[in-house]
Amino acid sequence: MPKIIKTEEKKAKEVSFEIIEEVLKLPPRKNGNVVRLDYGAWNGGDAKYELRLWKEKDGVMQPTKGIGLSGEELIYLKEMLNRLEEE
Repeated sequence: MPKIIKTEEKKAKEVSFEIIEEVLKLPPRKNGNVVRLDYGAWNGGDAKYELRLWKEKDGVMQPTKGIGLSGEELIYLKEMLNRLEEE
């Protein structure tokens, strides 16, 4: 079942992020923040891969800055990272 995280309201508009799949989670940083790669959708829009930092606020993990990638962009990024390993 998808998780829906409600973030803060901005000018009377509620922002939501539906997590369809948690793809990976990096080990937590010293401050407890976590970088995650999720497949999900903002505000009911099209789903995409989201690489972003999650930060605890009032006992709840909240998404912060990050980037959204299509499946094709994610594959391209993976290929480029693999090339870095080969050098």
